[in-house]
Amino acid sequence: MHVLALLRHMDVGHHHTHQQRRQPQPQPQPRQLVQARPPQAIQQALRQLEGAGLDGLSMREIAKAVGVSHTAAYRHFADKQALLDAMAEQGFQALRQASREAVATAQGSPDRLLASGLAYVQFGRQHPRQLAHMFGAAARATAPAGRGGRSVQ
Repeated sequence: MHVLALLRHMDVGHHHTHQQRRQPQPQPQPRQLVQARPPQAIQQALRQLEGAGLDGLSMREIAKAVGVSHTAAYRHFADKQALLDAMAEQGFQALRQASREAVATAQGSPDRLLASGLAYVQFGRQHPRQLAHMFGAAARATAPAGRGGRSVQ
């Protein structure tokens, strides 16, 4: 799922009965997915991101750390941008899960909103570079064409 699609589907804090939930819509296949993405490669990339920042990310080093050749990484990610997109996607999924867990025990709308906000802050404190990357990727994905973003049709 692309970052933009994930943002559209974030329904944190909404409590629906099973019958009220929106039916899942078929997700477009990401253009950058070559084969199933190995979660260990994404996790290693996130560790590198938190340690050295975006400039310190290396497909070769990620592949080496997870025990595959550097060419094998390109069977899962077409290029470094595909890996970056997968990292942002994973971050939004983790943030959504943390928020859902936080609001699950809260009573009433104000408490659910507070719990969700605190989960966001905690995620940001634990993963500051990932959070910055996530919203940077989302901003690029939604920016008008010609302003550093992709055109959305």
